[in-house]
Amino acid sequence: MIDYIPLPAFVIRKDTGRIVECNARAVELSRTKARKLRGKDIREYVPRFDDLLDMAKKGQMNEFDHISFKNRKGEESNSCITLQYLEEEPGKLIVTCREMSSVQEKNKLFRKILDALPIAIFAKNHHLQHTYVNQEFMKKMKLTLKEALGKFNHELYPREQANRLNDIEKGILASGETREGMIELLQAADDKFYGYIEELPLFNDDGEVEGITGSALDITGSGRERDSRQGQKNILSLITETAPIMLYVVDMKTNSNIYSNAGVKNLLGYTQQEIRGMGGEILTQLVHPEDLSSLMVHQEEVKKASDDTILEITYRMKHRNGGWLTFHGFERPFQRDVYGTVTQKIGVATDISNLVGAMEEYEKRADYMKKINELAVQLNTLKSTDDHYAVIAQALKNLTQAKAVTLSTYNPEQKALTVKGAAADSEFLERLNRLFGQNIMGYETPLTDDNYNRILNNVIKRSPDLYDTTFGMVPKSLSALIQNVFDIDHYIGMALTIGERLVGTAVIVIPSGQNTPSDEVLGIFARLVAPHCNKMN
Repeated sequence: MIDYIPLPAFVIRKDTGRIVECNARAVELSRTKARKLRGKDIREYVPRFDDLLDMAKKGQMNEFDHISFKNRKGEESNSCITLQYLEEEPGKLIVTCREMSSVQEKNKLFRKILDALPIAIFAKNHHLQHTYVNQEFMKKMKLTLKEALGKFNHELYPREQANRLNDIEKGILASGETREGMIELLQAADDKFYGYIEELPLFNDDGEVEGITGSALDITGSGRERDSRQGQKNILSLITETAPIMLYVVDMKTNSNIYSNAGVKNLLGYTQQEIRGMGGEILTQLVHPEDLSSLMVHQEEVKKASDDTILEITYRMKHRNGGWLTFHGFERPFQRDVYGTVTQKIGVATDISNLVGAMEEYEKRADYMKKINELAVQLNTLKSTDDHYAVIAQALKNLTQAKAVTLSTYNPEQKALTVKGAAADSEFLERLNRLFGQNIMGYETPLTDDNYNRILNNVIKRSPDLYDTTFGMVPKSLSALIQNVFDIDHYIGMALTIGERLVGTAVIVIPSGQNTPSDEVLGIFARLVAPHCNKMN
């Protein structure tokens, strides 16, 4: 009754595992004559049969990849084993075996990886018909595989979106260039979402564009078809290898890398061989020490997660050049053992270093502007008896995290700058006074016409040399002495001007290793306090 099955097939008793029938292909695979096969225990050929049967009883699955099949001579082959119950004879079941070639194995691995990703991935031929879609694409578009494959854009999307996609994709076919951008897409039942789409050309062996592959990330909250198995593997391989992301499969017991795509090389600079060579030390070698503990907690959460749970994590990894990159990853269980324990996880990670840097700069600038606004309010409430210059100097010190700040006003009649305010630790001021040979407060410096014009032409002047920052007003010998005594990284000279007229200057002493506001922020501060200094002078 199983001769019709085009694969090696055995009928066995469920309770004993004894073979009661087999077809000719099973005889050929097992290297055992049919009469000798009958009555044999299937476990002689499929050692893991009990594990497979247990999972099948639990309803977890009935098809098992990468299962060892041993023939009579003890030779093993990597097979896909399927268990199927016989409805007419409940006490029996059919076991079929399909040997997996290396191409089939890679094809199946690629499909499994792509289907596990939380990003919609697709491929189209040169006619722009869909030739591949992953599970996330089908879920997002609310389509079955049959409903998606072979379809043109106008069969899946409204006219406006379809026309826009057609224009983009025809451009890719013509130019061979990558295109990306945000587009509004429509699911079933008029359900809209915004997708950030990146599409890349697929080239044949002659270097001609034969189709496209792409990914669509849902950001609503913030070319010939290849029919052969080798062709399918090549397309899927191209998709995983050209995607601008890191794909990886990790052994949860050893923390070693099982699979990684070219994104590891493109983003981190390491070859796949180097990554695999790190073995279980990959986390301690590449993950930032400050992020390692949170990553290990995340590992435990993956072990407890269900198969359809996607967990997110942000962490830093070391580039081959020694720098640190920030990644945002999505991970989920990928494979379990017969006891249901997660043995492998799959992940996809994108480099968000530029985004993190931009957000940090934005937050810094917002903090700087908050301090400047607070000073503006404070200046409007000061009394005439208050030390306005000291308030401004202290505000500038707080803004820049400086070691010291001096504030001077310009007297056009005397053509001189006079220190009117200072902000620094008392110890620093005392040592500075000793170096100058007098109290820094009231220190007067003549200003030549040449220096006057040089200051106006350099509203913000950064230099490791105080002599240069003050345009020669502080002698070189004193500048070098101050530099050595106080562990100074550099100075910032700031001109306070109204139009083309100088009203004062500030000198900011920056300690080693301290980051400072941009020239734009310092310029805003200077424009705020210049009129106030002019009024008080």
